[in-house]
Amino acid sequence: MPRQSRGQQSLPDFHTEADNREELHREIRDAVQCHFEEGEAPPLIRLHHVRQELLAL
Repeated sequence: MPRQSRGQQSLPDFHTEADNREELHREIRDAVQCHFEEGEAPPLIRLHHVRQELLAL
């Protein structure tokens, strides 16, 4: 469930991946722009990065 702070519009969860941060930002902008009608997208998007790592024992 998306978290919403006072005065902020709640966005649905978007899941994407990329090989680098620049590409990731492009993919996120594209996903948000596809979700909203023109002119309705929020001006800022808060990102929550999740990084999975494997540790050898």
